[in-house]
Amino acid sequence: MGSGKSTVGKMLATELKLPFLDTDDLVEARAGRAIKDIFKAEGEDRFRILEKEVVKEVCLRSSQVIACGGGVVLDDENTHSLKENGVLVYLKVSPSVACQRTEVSNDRPLLKGSRRQEKIEKLLCAREEIYEKVADFAVSTSILTPEQAVEEIEKKLKQRGIIS
Repeated sequence: MGSGKSTVGKMLATELKLPFLDTDDLVEARAGRAIKDIFKAEGEDRFRILEKEVVKEVCLRSSQVIACGGGVVLDDENTHSLKENGVLVYLKVSPSVACQRTEVSNDRPLLKGSRRQEKIEKLLCAREEIYEKVADFAVSTSILTPEQAVEEIEKKLKQRGIIS
């Protein structure tokens, strides 16, 4: 949350002339309601089921940029599908920057209530090892503008021979 997945993803897709997909947007479209409403009415488990269906579907296509919610890697099948079909980029963000970037948003169910930074720190601490393990590479968005992050991603993709 707050790493710039949507912003950087859209910019990267534009730069590479590829379609951009956001799994959270696709889950909302499928459910016909906002993620916070899915969490409220049916809980996180239902959201994760919808998210898994969406990930399976988007992984059937090729040549696209996908922004995934931060919890997508908590499911091994999601991770396997994504790794089999693409390059995983970890947009790394510090808890303090993530807190600043998400403070105006109250539609993030995992940050509901007070002590936002503490919740972000806890989430990142629990997930960071997984992010590092599954990612093909990481780019720190705490210190880069979205434009700089896109340049860094493109540079790393070129180094790997994925784009020319």
